[in-house]
Amino acid sequence: MTHIMNVAIHEAGHAVVAAHLHMPFSRVLLAPKHCVPELPTGEKWFGMVDMRMRGSFKAKLVIIRRGRSIFSDPEAILRKKIIEHLEKHIMISYAGRLADEIYPWGGTVSNESSAGAAKDQEDIRKFQNWQWSDDIQAEVSDSRCAQLRRRTERIIRIPYVGFAIEETAFLLATSKSRSLSGKEVRSVYRSERESVTRRGNFVGRQNLREGEYTDGSNPT
Repeated sequence: MTHIMNVAIHEAGHAVVAAHLHMPFSRVLLAPKHCVPELPTGEKWFGMVDMRMRGSFKAKLVIIRRGRSIFSDPEAILRKKIIEHLEKHIMISYAGRLADEIYPWGGTVSNESSAGAAKDQEDIRKFQNWQWSDDIQAEVSDSRCAQLRRRTERIIRIPYVGFAIEETAFLLATSKSRSLSGKEVRSVYRSERESVTRRGNFVGRQNLREGEYTDGSNPT
């Protein structure tokens, strides 16, 4: 159970932060090592969150690009929208390892999710230099990535986000299919957020660590 819960916490971090940022995904899943032979020795499980660029987002970009009579500088707006989208992907990529560190199963950070963390770092590097088209390349600087990592950590420390990560991880690890749909994860997230809100903000303040935000909706 320990091995699978370590991976489940990691993947739940990705999934719940995606829900918090209103980023669509179809499912989060776990699978045993024999499904991915190239996993490092000692890794028993792997996980993934199935995220694809939503069609409506692509359509919006096309509208912006074609709307030269509507927008004074459509290329600048297009680049801004793409960078905002990539920054959310970078935050979601950071969320797995941060969940490992902040909500470790059994109280200590394990190596079970090390392969996933390495893959996350590769993804972040790809998102930093994303070639959207032949004439548009979106870049996110290292200093900006550091800011995004701090923002992600503040989000993960929000009490209802933490509760949602732990609940999602437990459901993921104990379900027969070892998977949850995006709709199911978003339902857990909304339920935990509403539960904490009903109990009052003082509960959040008692559970937050020193120096952290109580709502994290627009951290600087």
